[in-house]
Amino acid sequence: MNGFLIKIIKNPYVLNLFLAVFIACGLVYGTLKWLESYTRHNIAVVVPDVKGLDIEDAAEFFKNSNLRYNIIDSVYAKDVRPGAVVELVPMAGSKVKEGRIVFVTVNAFTSQMAIIPEIEALSFRQAYATLRACGFEKVEVEYIPGGYKDEAIAVELDGRVLKQGEHIPLTSLLVLKVSGGDDMPVGKHILGKGNAQRVFGTAKVGDRGQIVIPKEAREFFGIEPGDTLLILGKTQTGLIVTKPETLNDLANEIFRTVENEE
Repeated sequence: MNGFLIKIIKNPYVLNLFLAVFIACGLVYGTLKWLESYTRHNIAVVVPDVKGLDIEDAAEFFKNSNLRYNIIDSVYAKDVRPGAVVELVPMAGSKVKEGRIVFVTVNAFTSQMAIIPEIEALSFRQAYATLRACGFEKVEVEYIPGGYKDEAIAVELDGRVLKQGEHIPLTSLLVLKVSGGDDMPVGKHILGKGNAQRVFGTAKVGDRGQIVIPKEAREFFGIEPGDTLLILGKTQTGLIVTKPETLNDLANEIFRTVENEE
């Protein structure tokens, strides 16, 4: 048995094979140790929660955690301090490797801007939808006398007529001037109750015909979840959605008129 082992050891081919295997194992072990050291496995830091802090203060937290940061975007929110951090990627509390770049979104100092589109000669619905599609959320409608009914005339901001292509903050309150024709009462038809008309936005019809009434409209008319609404229709004006109580009020008014005449 010993003689057999001696013959194997003295065999140059076997000896070279053992040597090659030993060197390969050494290289694999060394490579794994180097990768472990280079990639810092099992060494992690926690992304600090710096939301709401100024970017200068947030930078100190990142530095103390051995992290880097990069501002990749900005948004505008009126209820957040300008320059404050609003979003982190990876999110706060995540475990990452030291030296990792954290992508930061901050609150802009001014509102985002949008370009005033061409609305002249469009219908009221087209002009209103175009302005909303541009990102303008506050659009009042003011009817003026003459012209074709429901034709868009101009867009104003603080009494000044805006030109096509002007850059305006998205949070601006715009007034869409619309021709009321000869039988439409003039003035703003978006604020106030009574007989004033009001534009609350648009609603998309679902697959089963359902729509979502805008929150502002529900609050304005006191519509609560579970309420039953009456759907009326007229060829000239389209659909009318109202509470059944409206018909009761109308009927009572008719009865009072009849009683007074008697």
